[in-house]
Amino acid sequence: RVMDTLLQRFDCRMECFASPLNCRYERFASVFDLDRSLGSLGSFFDLPTSFFATVGGCFEANPPFCEGVIEAMNRRIHQLLEHTGTATKPVPLMFVVIVPAWKDSKAYQDGLLQNSFLTEHLFLTNGTHWYAEGTQHRRK
Repeated sequence: RVMDTLLQRFDCRMECFASPLNCRYERFASVFDLDRSLGSLGSFFDLPTSFFATVGGCFEANPPFCEGVIEAMNRRIHQLLEHTGTATKPVPLMFVVIVPAWKDSKAYQDGLLQNSFLTEHLFLTNGTHWYAEGTQHRRK
């Protein structure tokens, strides 16, 4: 339901860290450039800044739960938002980031929560939500 809500409320139409087997939207980027042959726009980290500056909109970012990837994602999102703010014709740009609340994580505490572009932080307590692994690629 999260992806449906993002689409309905924010017109979110692209995932930054999907794979051809679990993407929900038509447009998606991956962690690996290798997924291009299967419909990915390529690695989120390698998409040109001009892509985001031209397209604008809402992007869902649910990276692999790895400290280094989360840190790199935070830096990239910060860079993209910073660039959009200085563009001649800025377009609205929003990222919805979904990561575990690792209280001892430098990427979470010192990175994401300290990002100057953070406008809202929603913390879901244990037991009030669940993660459903995508199985749309399985034969019924």
